[in-house]
Amino acid sequence: FDVGLAISPSLWWDDEYTLRRLRDGAYGEGPDAPKRLIVTLGSAEKDRETRVARAVAAFAARLDEHPLANLELESVPIEGMGHNLAPKLAYFYGLATVFSDLVPPARVYDQGLAAVDAYYAALGERYRCTVPVPEDAYGRIGWKRFEAGDVENAGVVFRTWVERHPQSPVGHGGLRMALD
Repeated sequence: FDVGLAISPSLWWDDEYTLRRLRDGAYGEGPDAPKRLIVTLGSAEKDRETRVARAVAAFAARLDEHPLANLELESVPIEGMGHNLAPKLAYFYGLATVFSDLVPPARVYDQGLAAVDAYYAALGERYRCTVPVPEDAYGRIGWKRFEAGDVENAGVVFRTWVERHPQSPVGHGGLRMALD
């Protein structure tokens, strides 16, 4: 797995077994090591300094002091939740964090269709699967060009939209407007 999602993890278990193994160097940097670890914790756990929260803090501190190469650690607080309720929201927040890069930064859209294509191609390499450019990306680029009076380039974007998403009524509508 490239990504691990640890939801209110029981790192305190067995006298902090996982933390001891981390200190002993048991978690390496081999090909099977995850590249991202997302740890969620209810803010009520952290506020009350529960044993779960203390163990998670010790784990994160250890990784801060002695980072593992190629491991990106992210902490996602679940506001207002304790240990029993946090997991229900943690799945959503954790997956939203894992896939937060599915929407490119605004600067990528500003660079045009080639930059957006390159961005999603790079995502495909990262996820090791095809990640198609979503329809709203074409709309965001095409309509901006159209409204700026650059109808020719807007038409190129809308044509690409229709070629890649032939069932899109909005893409066809944009192309029709650009051709008129």
